[in-house]
Amino acid sequence: MATVSKQDSASIARQLSVGASALIAQIPALDAAVESQAQEALAAALAAEEAIDEFAVACSERGVNAGDLFAKNIEERVKSADLAVLRDLSIDSSAASDAARAAKDAFAVAVKDAMAEPSVMREIGRLYDQAAQRLEELAESSGRLVTELSQLDGMIRPSLGDSLRLAGDSSQVVHHDVQRDQPERIVARARARARTLAELGDRDG
Repeated sequence: MATVSKQDSASIARQLSVGASALIAQIPALDAAVESQAQEALAAALAAEEAIDEFAVACSERGVNAGDLFAKNIEERVKSADLAVLRDLSIDSSAASDAARAAKDAFAVAVKDAMAEPSVMREIGRLYDQAAQRLEELAESSGRLVTELSQLDGMIRPSLGDSLRLAGDSSQVVHHDVQRDQPERIVARARARARTLAELGDRDG
């Protein structure tokens, strides 16, 4: 029997591909609500792995293909004692796999049910609020940087407009247009402008 060392519920959720592992890691109330099901699912998964491995080793040692255990002529090729052992191990491994799937399903249901608990819903709401706050701060910072780039466009145009045009970089970095001023487009144009100015500086220097 495999020794199961205790893992946190979020790690088990990741290991068994049960959803919401990140939420389990961030919300103690959710973690506590699903802990017993998580541990049971992990123990069942490890037991199934052990049973499957034991069956595979036994088949290999006896030179038997697992898929042939119930073939019509198998009794002619394998000793009855070995065949009985292998069939028992096959049944055990199948039962362990079924138990592991059931335990994983129970864990997933526990996670789903726990998310509907008032304390957990409040914590999920808090995570939304925190993410919204960070996004708002990024938007404000992004707005300031776009304004700075727009001001740079205006300040360099009288002196460097012709040079930039000759270098093939006559477009403004900031167009004040929703489609053209998507962040990734502004970044690409600003970096292109930086390269152009660096090349002009090297050439003129």
